[in-house]
Amino acid sequence: MYQFAALLDGDGRLVEANKPALEGAGITAEETLGKPFWEAHWWQVSPETSEQCRQDCLTVIRENRFLRREVEIYGELGGRETIMIDFSLNPTRDQAGRLWIVAEGRNITEKKQAEAEVARKTEQLREAHEQLKELDRLKSEFFANVSHELRTPLTLILGPVRQQLASDDLDPNLREGLSLVERNATLLLKQVNNLLDLARLEASGMKPDYARLDLAHVVRAMTSNFELLAGDREVTYDVQTPQTLPAEADADKVQRIVLNLLSNAFKFTPTGGSIRCSLAAEGEQAVFTIEDSGPGIPDHLHEAVFDRFRQVEGGATRKVGGTGLGLSIVREFTELHGGRISLDDGDLGGARFVVRLPLRAPEGAGVADRSDAHLGIEHVRQATEELRAATPP
Repeated sequence: MYQFAALLDGDGRLVEANKPALEGAGITAEETLGKPFWEAHWWQVSPETSEQCRQDCLTVIRENRFLRREVEIYGELGGRETIMIDFSLNPTRDQAGRLWIVAEGRNITEKKQAEAEVARKTEQLREAHEQLKELDRLKSEFFANVSHELRTPLTLILGPVRQQLASDDLDPNLREGLSLVERNATLLLKQVNNLLDLARLEASGMKPDYARLDLAHVVRAMTSNFELLAGDREVTYDVQTPQTLPAEADADKVQRIVLNLLSNAFKFTPTGGSIRCSLAAEGEQAVFTIEDSGPGIPDHLHEAVFDRFRQVEGGATRKVGGTGLGLSIVREFTELHGGRISLDDGDLGGARFVVRLPLRAPEGAGVADRSDAHLGIEHVRQATEELRAATPP
């Protein structure tokens, strides 16, 4: 509704004004009518406001055009308080051709206050977002620095320990102690490497090194590392791949995807259970599927399980160890290739992970003629040692 309504003559003098407008400014018709519109109390907020009103009136009179603006005027508590109005001047002529100007205004004070509050909250959110980004950057930098500092001494510990373990005449008690040192140092090194990978991913410093490779060979090579573990745990272990499946991908990262998913499956599959892996081509995609007969993952955690540091089981009562980084790295490496990973309930009763990767590198990406890359034996050793040391579910 109009809070302000008035009629001006062709010279910009006030002819009529509605009662709310007069009362809001604390003026009467008798002391205002017949005077220039811009001299009325509404416009005396400042000399600039009064002058702007005068210029607006002259523009409408001279150019015979509609004019609209937002302006602050006296309009509350008998002219002692200002309001913000959406103000317009609209020229019109009567049958005799005389010019009249209809002045109208809507009180938009609350709207402007709300907009200012929204702008203030938006700025607060922006500042909070920037602070979170900076904290996240510092966290990643911290992880990277700590990981670098830890990896060197861990490597120096493992070298002499493994050298001693390779000796044939080592005292049995000493061998047992050194084996314990090796297992735990290997586990720590695995977590350190995971943290380094995440730090590089967050810094956008990791990109796929595309090369032509045989995905079927990669999957068979990785899955074969778990055959002895499957035998020890009496796990039915079925791997199905085509004879060959040519692709353009980062061999190291694909191997890490397969390794982490296999580790996850063996971690949660009970003794005497089943694990099934398969690789197939579907159109322009390679589809790697792995499912197990473990306890599965609740539906409400199907997305959250890929979050960093997320554990399906929480607290001191959880039965299976880990830092919650393995599946996060799987998703990160999959998405680096432009692929996607999904999770549902498998036919074996446990979880089923499905990874879909493009068979071709993106247009414009450099692709090596062939891949000589292979996942270091250290990664496989870390994964299998951790699983052997863990108590099966």
